[in-house]
Amino acid sequence: MIIQNTEETNTYIVQPIGTVHRPENGYCLHIAPPYRAGLKQLEHFSHVIVLWWADRQATPESRSQMTCYPPYAPDKLTGVFATRAEYRPNPIGLTVCEIITLDEANGIIQVRNVDAFEGTPILDLKGYFPVCDRVKGAHIPDWLDWGWIGCLKKAWVCMKNMRRRRPPDPLSPASRWQFAQPTTGRAFVILGAIKGWMAQ
Repeated sequence: MIIQNTEETNTYIVQPIGTVHRPENGYCLHIAPPYRAGLKQLEHFSHVIVLWWADRQATPESRSQMTCYPPYAPDKLTGVFATRAEYRPNPIGLTVCEIITLDEANGIIQVRNVDAFEGTPILDLKGYFPVCDRVKGAHIPDWLDWGWIGCLKKAWVCMKNMRRRRPPDPLSPASRWQFAQPTTGRAFVILGAIKGWMAQ
């Protein structure tokens, strides 16, 4: 995997350390053998920061798009750096995941949720440190507050509708945002993240 910008900048080679898997019974991070020693002591953390590569958005078109109308604020033209969109110059995604179990020998981390597709490459893992990763007094735009409320309402309805079965991972060409897809895991992630935040 190569991350390359213009000729004025450097080229960086990034090696995936594993992949995301979404079996019927939950969410798992599978870490490749050469990197499993790096998991030592991670089982003592409650959460892990997962950096992943949005490979389905790693196209010239997606990587050149600098603005969008987010689904939670469809009237606000927004730069991609002010969103969590997967399409951006370097399509790196970030999810804070609650660790359920960790098997260092086999390189398997079962997590509560992760908002990435089956087979998504994992770039890095970082233990979550509340002392530096949790920001006190953070704020977001007022219009974003209202948008998130709408997203949560949709997420709650989605969870109720999908309680008896696990959804597939559809990718709609008409929408680049996984938030716009009610059958993806985003609905579970939003509510799961808030539950974890409130528990801290």
